[in-house]
This record gives sequence, C-alpha cells and structure tokens, in this order.
Amino acid sequence: MKSHVTEDGSQVVGHVPPIDAFAVVAAAEKPAEPKGITDLKTTTGTIDSQVLEDANRIQMAALSIDLDRVGVRDARVIMSEEHKSLGYRPPPDSLAAKAQRSSTKHPDSTLGLDNAALREAARADAEMIK
Repeated sequence: MKSHVTEDGSQVVGHVPPIDAFAVVAAAEKPAEPKGITDLKTTTGTIDSQVLEDANRIQMAALSIDLDRVGVRDARVIMSEEHKSLGYRPPPDSLAAKAQRSSTKHPDSTLGLDNAALREAARADAEMIK
C-alpha cells in the first residue's frame, strides 16, 4: 500500500487525490442586469403599425401564389429561397414542396410574378414553418 507524507509531517496511507480535488469553488454572484433592460412586467407594449403592415404584406405574398399556374422556373425560385431561409429542405406541406409538385403538371406555365415576389412568398412560408 502506498503512503504519503504531508507537509505537516503526518503520514497518509492509501490513494491520495490530487490537491485540486480539495479546492473550494467560490459561489458565483448574481450577474448584473444589463443596462437599458426594463422589467417586462411594468412596461406596456404597443404594436408598431409598420410591423403589422409587414406581416400583412408577407401573408398576402404567400397567398398570391396560384399553385395551378406555377411552372418549373417559379417552383425552383420558391424552393431555393425557402431552403435558404429555413436552413434545411422544406417539409412536404410547405409552399415550396407544393409548388414543385404542381409544376410537374404544367412545367412551362408561369405566374407572371418577378423573382422578388416569389422569394418574398417563400420567406413568408418559411417564417410560418419556423
């Protein structure tokens, strides 16, 4: 059996854990509240009209996609943007997946919308999925 003599001259027999095992960890103090943050219970919230307008615009963009007229090119733009917004392939019930399924029935069709409108609809659908 191993023995160890300590600094004060006493002898310890058996396994001796390293000195770090006896270290006392000081209790962490409560972190200070960041400046500029107010108590949420005491603030009264108002919804910014710009936020509501943006939400309505996004919803209308998603609703403006007529799946009976989506072509391959439009479906590709929608899928690309929604995939980029989500960070993964959109699920089967997403606008992008529905557009791709629909585009196989009429590949040369087009919605007549510019790519920006298609991308906005795809981002709106991605936000609803998140």
